[in-house]
Amino acid sequence: MRPQTLKDFFGQPKLINQLDVIVRSANSREQHLDHILFHGQPGLGKTTLAQIIANEMSTNCMVTAGQTFSRSGDLASILSSLQQGDILFIDEIHQLTLKCQELLYTAMEDNVIDILIGKGVTAKSIRLDIMPFTLIGATTKPDKLSRPLTDRFIHNFKLELYPDSEIKRLLLSQIDLLDVNLSDEALNLLVNVSKGTPRIALNLLKRLRDHFLLAKKNNFNDVDLRSILEELGIDKFGLNTTERALLKRLYESDVPIGLNSLAAILNENPSSLESYYEPYLLSLGLLVRSHKGRLLTNKGVNYVRSNILNYE
Repeated sequence: MRPQTLKDFFGQPKLINQLDVIVRSANSREQHLDHILFHGQPGLGKTTLAQIIANEMSTNCMVTAGQTFSRSGDLASILSSLQQGDILFIDEIHQLTLKCQELLYTAMEDNVIDILIGKGVTAKSIRLDIMPFTLIGATTKPDKLSRPLTDRFIHNFKLELYPDSEIKRLLLSQIDLLDVNLSDEALNLLVNVSKGTPRIALNLLKRLRDHFLLAKKNNFNDVDLRSILEELGIDKFGLNTTERALLKRLYESDVPIGLNSLAAILNENPSSLESYYEPYLLSLGLLVRSHKGRLLTNKGVNYVRSNILNYE
């Protein structure tokens, strides 16, 4: 289901135009791409774009994640195995250790890596040449990257949430492939609960396919879809159980709540809470982050009163 070319990628038109220029320029010069950093919320297409770029450049793409590398030697082994022009895609690159990030400095700039052999006073640094390559990093937390590493990315792009029109276009392109029939009202509702995120939209569509295959109906309307969303714990605004619980807990508090405290109350990982649940609530203007902690806005208070307390 992933697109294979830039022209087939839905959304992010300004970014796609810039990538098209970068790719065509590199191909015309017969050189590898300069290093690229993608940042933005999960599910917006960072991994897909890396694979598309590799396809457009007719090169290999090695996909890995920052948390994979506990030692700089593991990263050095990957870097030394790359062939000329290969793309190394590191998802959640901010999770690389500081030593791993430092190893990338000379690799990105000079195509060499410095490996420390031995320990203590007998330790020696050996410099190894590596093939010219392109590093594509993806992160949901660009502020967690060291400044020296960030500065070595020639291209730094932020992916934005998708407008409803693009989410709808994406869903329409997949509905026939999944053999799901939706009324216009149901399709618009599905767009509305997708949070401007392609991954969420497509995952929900796949869940609908499962229900559709077992239902003795030829078409799902908005009433059918609301019933399925309710089973999934998703309300008409797209908020899930954890997001609603978060809002309710803030509503019940007289003071702001810190991230770690809030995560403990909800039995969630602080990083997951910050990266996966809060961004959409922030974009809706339902909560704010302050130096004292998280608290609801007036809009958030009204949301809880109208859509959570009244329906419990």
